Amino acid sequence: MTKQKVAVTMRIVQNDSYFDPRDAISHDWIEYFSSTDICPILVPNSIGDVAAFLEDTGIEKILLTNGDDVGGKDNLRDQTESKIMDYAIEKNIPVLGICRGFQYINVYCGGSLSQVSGHVAEDHSVNIINDTWKERAGEESFVTNSFHNQGVMPDDLADCLEPFAVSDDASIEGYCHKEHFITGILWHPERKSETNALDRAVLVHWMGQ
Repeated sequence: MTKQKVAVTMRIVQNDSYFDPRDAISHDWIEYFSSTDICPILVPNSIGDVAAFLEDTGIEKILLTNGDDVGGKDNLRDQTESKIMDYAIEKNIPVLGICRGFQYINVYCGGSLSQVSGHVAEDHSVNIINDTWKERAGEESFVTNSFHNQGVMPDDLADCLEPFAVSDDASIEGYCHKEHFITGILWHPERKSETNALDRAVLVHWMGQ
């Protein structure tokens, strides 16, 4: 089975005893990749020419992962992901944003973020509001995990993004770009919880399977 090369972003972590920032990705993601057709290509945040790196590695898909807040201490990560998004749009490469990645794509596209409550380490219901995605998932609602304190309310959503899933408090949990192959979900399919039908539908849609 030939796996697809997927550019995967990472969070930045600091050494507590001396200045030595480094990139990191959770083991949950590595385990998740092993069960899919994904060959992860980890993208360093300190790389100079992001576009050249993506071109040289021959990536076929892009995954913006979770970790820390947009516009926070990971400003270097924001810069890297901005260049990744520029490249993806120019080359028409499918992008999937997870949690922070979901948030970042919305900000990149001109949207904003709001503080939300009841979404940190709490499972909650999500309703699918788009008929196409209802058909893809074969369900209209599900319960999923949640690990974020910044969310996207209806007024926060960029004009170019169309929601397909919302939580009971009206915060947006899933969207697609109206013109480009860009998808975002706010929950974590890689974390140890029961995989829902929409997880599988999103992965199939993004991977083109």
